[in-house]
Formats: sequence, C-alpha cells, structure tokens
Amino acid sequence: TKTYRKQGKSLQYVLFWNKSVFHGENAVLGEFPWAALLGTERILNQWDNRRKKWVNKSEKLYHCGGTLINTWYVLTAAHCHTEKTKIVEVVLGEWDVLTDPDCPLGEGGCDNPRVQRKEVEDVIVHRGYVNKTGPNDIALIKMKTEVLLNAFVQFGCLPLPEYKFQFHNPEFRDATVVGWGRSSNELLTKEDLIYHGLSENKLQKGNVLIRSMSECRKTNPTKEIHSSQLCASGEAGTGTSSCHGDSGGGLFINSNQYPGQSQGNVHVQVGVVSYGERLCGDSPGVYTRVDQFIPWIRENIRR
Repeated sequence: TKTYRKQGKSLQYVLFWNKSVFHGENAVLGEFPWAALLGTERILNQWDNRRKKWVNKSEKLYHCGGTLINTWYVLTAAHCHTEKTKIVEVVLGEWDVLTDPDCPLGEGGCDNPRVQRKEVEDVIVHRGYVNKTGPNDIALIKMKTEVLLNAFVQFGCLPLPEYKFQFHNPEFRDATVVGWGRSSNELLTKEDLIYHGLSENKLQKGNVLIRSMSECRKTNPTKEIHSSQLCASGEAGTGTSSCHGDSGGGLFINSNQYPGQSQGNVHVQVGVVSYGERLCGDSPGVYTRVDQFIPWIRENIRR
C-alpha cells in the first residue's frame, strides 16, 4: 500500500487491476456527466502499530464504470458484480478523483457541486450472463437514494427503438469510449497508483471505430462473438481501445440530433465495455450491444 493525503486526511491506496482507455486523453470537465465510478470493498489484513497487532480493515476500491440512465439506476457490465467484487457504491459527478469539488484548470477553488456518493440497494445481473467473454454481460445498479441532477450529473441517452436513427447498425461509425485508469501498456507499480485502484486521476476519453462482425471474429479467433456484442478499436497497435478500468463504462456515438437530450448532450450509448485482449490496443475491444437490451432495461427499472 501507499499513503497519500487529500484535504488533510491520510488515506491508504491499494493496487487493484481494472479496465481503462488506452491511448486516450483527458475529458473536459462536465463533458460526460453520466459517467459513474463503481466501488467495491475488500477486507485487508493490516498491521496496527498503535495496538501492536494485525487487524482487518475495509478498503474502498473503484474497479468499474457505468452510465447513469435515470435518477435511480446505473447501467454497467455484469462481470463488475461478483462474489469477490460486489458493487457497494456509485460515485457520480466525478472528473478528477483527487479534487472535490472539481474546478476548471488553473482555478484555486470554485463553487461547483461536490461529487455524489450513493450506497447500492440492489444489482440486477442479466439472468443469461455466464462469464465476461460470453453474451449478456450487462447489469443495472439501483441506488438507495435518488440522484440530484446538476451540470455534472445528467442522464446518458440510450438507443431507444422508437427513434429511427442508425444506432441499431453502428458498424464503421466513429465512437467514443470513456473511463478512468490505465492509459498505456506499461505495467503499473504501487508508485503509479493514484486513487483506490485507478491509474488516471482524470476521466479519460478516446476515439474508436466500430468494427464489422467479420473483422471482430477474425481478430478474436479464440472467442465466440455474438450478435448481441460489438467490437471497436483505433488503428491496430497505435490507436485507442478500452483497456484495464473501463469495464462497465460506455461506448458512445455522436447523434447530431436526438430527442430528449439535455445539457447539450449529443451522445448515445451503443455499447457497454465487456472485455479485450491482455495487451490493450492489439485487437478490438468487445462491448455489449445496448440496443439489444432495451426491453430488459425497461422491464427492470420498473422494479
């Protein structure tokens, strides 16, 4: 572990592998106000120097991302919630995990809203989910208390079937993947760790191209790619992809015009980050196709 200090409090940070944007760049403050950080808890055996004995201590680790879709629910990947990594917290309105509130670059302080940390009431995993390389890698998180919307907390748009746009066949379209975490193939050390399992302090974004199913299957020969999945990446070896930190986060395309948008939002979520190869960027990342699960989402957010 490594000790950092934030706003006068000493915090312990623990290395925890997750998925993030490879070859990405910092998002602009407030650019993706629906992006959520998902936290799990681990019990660690640590030495208590004052009591001179080993004690169990609970640590919060942020291992996945998600998308806020209404004031009660966040959309994410099913593999983010397991017996060992149960989702217990949702963080909304976050941008730079080292500051709260987040302020524009160069300002010493501001009156922007603080981040919202929500306890989890329930996680609804798709009953057809088996493992992260299979289909149905999708889940909904219900929070215990309702989210307060502001400039930095807004809903992500979903590809609803009643709107006749081309979100239901997005192959060869430019898209954006967002998340916190690893941004290169360099192996992380404890010194590289910034905040409770994250390796980037600011939200990252990266441009990718949604690939054809034939190309996806060719570049993932050991995996069965299903019709309820998408593949996306940048240029082979040098471009952007989802990598360790973005699991459960969103893949978005620019809608230009889309009903129900707010705060200038022109993004529509077409994918949920599911999995990729060990070396990020070597082959397209695999995403759960959101449009295939709209009926399931609608059914379960009524619960």
